[in-house]
Amino acid sequence: MNTTMLGQQVAIQAVPVRWTWEYGDGSEPVSNPFPGGPQREFNQETTTSHVYEETGTFPVSLSTAYRGQFSVNDGPWIAIPGMATVASEPASADIWRSKSKNVAEDCDANPEGWACGDPFEEN
Repeated sequence: MNTTMLGQQVAIQAVPVRWTWEYGDGSEPVSNPFPGGPQREFNQETTTSHVYEETGTFPVSLSTAYRGQFSVNDGPWIAIPGMATVASEPASADIWRSKSKNVAEDCDANPEGWACGDPFEEN
């Protein structure tokens, strides 16, 4: 941000330095000096990966900590003491478990066969 204060040109920067993920299931937050990113490969763990022990809908949130610095009249950057933390609005994560059953049975010929029937029914 650039502004004029007391007739001087002042530039102010907020630099993100820490990202803290809260997964909403009571586990400890995960804090990193980098924001995370997409999985490069299927089923590959990342620095922000999390394993839920239970199924359900959980509020996932991210807090970003910023350090500040300023410059007057294009001079050197000067650190502002302390940090400011900004929290995101939680997003809902729907956690499901699935089971797959591979069969060589013909469910049309034997609808009572193992893995035949409603796939959403517990057995």
